Amino acid sequence: MSKFSSTLLDDLLLCRSSAFAFMPPNDNQQTRSEMDKTASPKDYVDVIGARSEILAEECGLSPREAEIVALIARGRTLKSISEELYISMNTVKTHVSHVYQKCDVHTREELIGLVENTKGV
Repeated sequence: MSKFSSTLLDDLLLCRSSAFAFMPPNDNQQTRSEMDKTASPKDYVDVIGARSEILAEECGLSPREAEIVALIARGRTLKSISEELYISMNTVKTHVSHVYQKCDVHTREELIGLVENTKGV
């Protein structure tokens, strides 16, 4: 394998495949196979990040809460969020609890659904 670790590649592929769910259908839009030829995994990750930022503004989330929303939307576990952001599990849980309250959701799936349905990207 080249410079990328297998977990990084797995994360990019997960983000890339998840991002297709965020793209609304459009007659003028490229098909998935056409996009596979031209787009990089970073393009897909940016869709998740942009929609998470819009949702954060709409719900009045703090910058750290917005960062956690983006990581959740990318499929990260609470443990991996804790490790990536160098914060305790209790701090992650507190941020997630605040996100759920501010966004009026009760589950991870509802939060991801909000990100998926956020307009503006």
